[in-house]
This record gives sequence, C-alpha cells and structure tokens, in this order.
Amino acid sequence: MTLQVIGAGMGRTGTISLQMALDSLGLKPCFRMTELFKHPEKAADWLAADRGEEVDWQGALAGYTTALDWPVCDHYGKLAEAFPEAKFILTVRDVDAWIDSTQRTIFSPENQQRLATGGVPAEAYEVIKCGWRRHFDGRINDREVLAEGFRRHVDLVKQTIPAERLLVFDVSEGWGPLCQFLGTQLQIWDFPFANTGKRFRKNVLGLTD
Repeated sequence: MTLQVIGAGMGRTGTISLQMALDSLGLKPCFRMTELFKHPEKAADWLAADRGEEVDWQGALAGYTTALDWPVCDHYGKLAEAFPEAKFILTVRDVDAWIDSTQRTIFSPENQQRLATGGVPAEAYEVIKCGWRRHFDGRINDREVLAEGFRRHVDLVKQTIPAERLLVFDVSEGWGPLCQFLGTQLQIWDFPFANTGKRFRKNVLGLTD
C-alpha cells in the first residue's frame, strides 16, 4: 500500500468532507493531524521535516492510502517527490470565508487554550505550531497575514505540482470534478459535507453558540 492521493489544501477548506468522499470511493485509510493525536510518536518525522532534515516518507506514511490537511499540506513538495505516482488535490474556498471559519474554530482563543493546556499531545502541538509559523509567522488572528499566507500557499502549490497531477477543488463542486480527476465512476449519492464551524465548536470546543 502506498499513497495514492495527497491533499495540499489547508484545514477549514473542506478536508474532512474530501476525506469522507475518498473513503467512500475505497481510498482509505487517511493520514491527517488527528493521527498525531492518536499516535504522537509519529510527530517526530514531521518535526524533522520542519527542521529541514531528510525524512523517510515511505516509512512515515506506510499503511495510508491518502493524506490530507495539516501537516501534510506543509510538505507537499517533498511528498510529490517521494510519491511520484500520487495525485494531488488542493482544496480551496473563498479566502474571507476561510478566515472567518478559522477564527471560530482552529484559530479561536478557545482552541488555542485547549491546545496549549494539554488538549492534544505535546508532540502534536509542536507540529501544529510549526505550521502556524510557516504560513503566518504565528500571527493566526491577523486577517491580513492570514489572507496573504493562504493565497501564497495556493499559488505555490499550483506552481509546484504539475497540472496533470493536480486538481484545484472546491468541495461545493461535488462529485463531478473529483471523480473525473480520479478516473472513477460518477457517484449518485450526495457529496458528503462535514465538520461545519458550528459542529467543530460543539464537538471539539464544547460550545453551543
């Protein structure tokens, strides 16, 4: 088993919906940040990559068919080299809507406190902070910095990954572009949409506002 699909999109761009769609097409299991919560020993490879060290990506991602979200999107270039047959999906959304979503969920004060006070393993939190620094210089509540970092990431992915290997995908487009890109039969059931901001705040942060 080796990676077949790699997601280059940041969190809060529909990555969980995409994972559910890929799962339903038989492309699983998936590596994403939550794997580091369950297996914090896996964080060592990602921290090494952030230090610029060589990583055995085949070993680090052994057993997974897909990989999405952070920290995957931080290292898409190295993963493209390590898995030359894999296809890439860059999930995107309106940048202002993305920023609004992050401020209510992953970058909210409540979530920052949860992460900093043991809500996730310390090793995983270090990986998370590496991503914050890489894209936003750690300034995850500065809208201008977030917009610039988001747009820069999207542009760099498009410049780095050959067009024939890359699908730029808004999950609101549904099954059509995804199935065509993957060469699978068009699905007749509704495309899965999951992990709305309200659901994140309720299930992860315990808030009902």
